[in-house]
Amino acid sequence: MAQPATTSPPAASVAERDALLATKLHVPRPQPGFVPRSRLLERLAEALALAAPGGYLQGFVDQGRPMAVLVGKLATMPAAGRAAAAQVPRPFLERLVGAVARSGLPVPTRSGAAGPSWPAWWSR
Repeated sequence: MAQPATTSPPAASVAERDALLATKLHVPRPQPGFVPRSRLLERLAEALALAAPGGYLQGFVDQGRPMAVLVGKLATMPAAGRAAAAQVPRPFLERLVGAVARSGLPVPTRSGAAGPSWPAWWSR
């Protein structure tokens, strides 16, 4: 009696499987122009420090949800980690958070406080 022939998977499916496996085993390189979150907060603090004396809020509010997330993060940083935010006058930062909230954008807050919590991707 003849044994059934074993069929091997087509070469295309093996290549696809290897490509998929490679994406799961290696961390991708950062995109060109990638800026770490800590540097984003430092740059935002620098911009806010320049805008504070003139009271310029609208330019930051007009940037939408990404700016709301960064402003919320900067406003709720613990005092020990607020080196970047130390140069921003606290009353100006509070006015900015209020302006962002009044525009209808959710301002992330620490868990346990009112408002939406931090996006899961932020803690990376």
